[in-house]
Amino acid sequence: MRKFLLAILSCVILACSGVFMLTACNDEDETTPPEENRTIFTIQNCAITGLTDYGKTLSEVVIPESIDGVTITEIKKDAFSNNGKLVSVVMPNTIETLGWSVFENCISLESVTLSSGLTRISQATFRGCQKLTSVIIPNSVTSIDTEAFKNCSALQTVTLPSNLTRVGN
Repeated sequence: MRKFLLAILSCVILACSGVFMLTACNDEDETTPPEENRTIFTIQNCAITGLTDYGKTLSEVVIPESIDGVTITEIKKDAFSNNGKLVSVVMPNTIETLGWSVFENCISLESVTLSSGLTRISQATFRGCQKLTSVIIPNSVTSIDTEAFKNCSALQTVTLPSNLTRVGN
């Protein structure tokens, strides 16, 4: 009788282990959303404040005009800084403000499409972007702050807007 109970108990344990393993695998697949549904940005009010862990793995980022019904008008200080994987960024025309050091030390950054609504390129915005080769600054920009392009060793072409009234060091 004792052997019989041990045999049944062993079968139950093995059966449950298989169910738990199967359930764990299924849960993992169901909770990992497809790439197009993963969150890329952290936001606060109308501003992007940074990248999520998933966002930091991307080489190309296209910022939408709105996220969850909120129009994005600003990218806050350091939001993308020190991201070695980022190669390309496209901004919507709703972006009006870039905080300090937004792309600082993005050593792989090669191209940025700036918003036509942007009015100022803040201090150290592109500092240390070693692979950035050219930038077209939209006509809406009237001010470029100190060290905006410092240590951009590959930078060959910067197209300045006619409305530019102030350029820092």
